[in-house]
Amino acid sequence: MNTIPKTILLACCALTCGGLVADEREERLRELTNICAWIPSDDLERAVPDPTPEIVKSKYGLSNADIVHDLHEIAMRYGPEETNWDFRETREVAILWMGKYGSSNDVYRIADVVTNASDYAQDDAVTATMDMLKLSPDLIPFVRNVATNEVVFSSAISSGMYVRLHAMGGLSDSGCYVEDAAQRARIAEFFLERAAQEHKNSLYVDRCTYSLNPWYRHSQMRRDNLAALRPPGLTGRRAELYDARQNDAAQSD
Repeated sequence: MNTIPKTILLACCALTCGGLVADEREERLRELTNICAWIPSDDLERAVPDPTPEIVKSKYGLSNADIVHDLHEIAMRYGPEETNWDFRETREVAILWMGKYGSSNDVYRIADVVTNASDYAQDDAVTATMDMLKLSPDLIPFVRNVATNEVVFSSAISSGMYVRLHAMGGLSDSGCYVEDAAQRARIAEFFLERAAQEHKNSLYVDRCTYSLNPWYRHSQMRRDNLAALRPPGLTGRRAELYDARQNDAAQSD
């Protein structure tokens, strides 16, 4: 009776099992890609919840690290030169989901996107990086770079950064609120720093600063900052807004 050598059986088994694993990964990548490419229905009477990577994570028993790895692979299928709007959207959403499942150890994965001012996904990469650094002391150096490096980051991106950072530090009903008190204190201190330096978003930063640091609202520090940052020759609606802020700062508690 002829027998198949054990080494051949093992090799065949390895090829078969390897094929099954590869097929499973391709299937989950397809499912994850479809989630990133999901377009919500505009039928208000047929509300369908948006799918999330949690579906794939649960179905295949994946860790957050597995999901981030897969999302990164999907995002990198399309580069900054991509012109297909559907593919661009898929890449942007994949990067945003990376922020939700990633940690500070994953920041390097999208660093090239963050620093590429010509990449349509740069804003999404900044948001995702902030989410990854949500509990890390490295959050503040990162947002400081976004606020001050005008060569790499546009005013629109820095404005969006401030909005998200304020939500992290002070809006407990937001989806990105930071529970850690020490991190919220760092965020509040950062706004104090920027209140004395921020020109393009000065009034928004001013409001965020006294929101996170109540003592600042009627302080001499705020009065000095507003006076120093007020653009010369200001007229119209912006002048009215500035006047209102300076009058508010002049009030006593």
